[in-house]
Amino acid sequence: MSIVSVQNGASFQNTLAANTYVTIKGSGLSTDTVGRIWAGPDFSSNSNGTLNMPTQLDGTSVTVNGQLAYLYYVSPTQLNFITPNITATGNGVPVVVNLNGQSSSVFSVTMQSLAPAFFAYYPGTADDGKYLVAQHAADSTDVGKVGLYPTAPNLTTPAKPGETIVLYGTGFGPTSPPIAPGIVTD
Repeated sequence: MSIVSVQNGASFQNTLAANTYVTIKGSGLSTDTVGRIWAGPDFSSNSNGTLNMPTQLDGTSVTVNGQLAYLYYVSPTQLNFITPNITATGNGVPVVVNLNGQSSSVFSVTMQSLAPAFFAYYPGTADDGKYLVAQHAADSTDVGKVGLYPTAPNLTTPAKPGETIVLYGTGFGPTSPPIAPGIVTD
């Protein structure tokens, strides 16, 4: 198993923060040959009715500075996860993938208190990364230019002046009020 890169899942920059979506690229990262995202059975329930995000999928787990991360997606060449709520900052923060008891070599990352980034659409055209992932607040359909996705030309529609839209981002730092680490929230 080998880690080639660890990057912010939205900006693809090498600087991370606590509670940030992250992408690992490499090889031999999972035994799941197709790749999969977390599903209902991967979450465990607490006595108060809240749910814990999974820290392992199909035998794969990731640690950042020795703490388990919350796995969202696993495949042999890519992992997506949310960094734990750690306070470590600076260079040389260790990231390690564990697969069925075998650990990867340490991959060092830079952690900051903030690593803000918005997610963008990647339709596989010249428009890759040019439009932020957004939804119309009124009906949760996708915002973007008409024809952004050539195979689904009506998937996105432009925002209207004065309309409220929802943007998706990561790495914005601690929340107020604080969110319990690893707990599913709305």
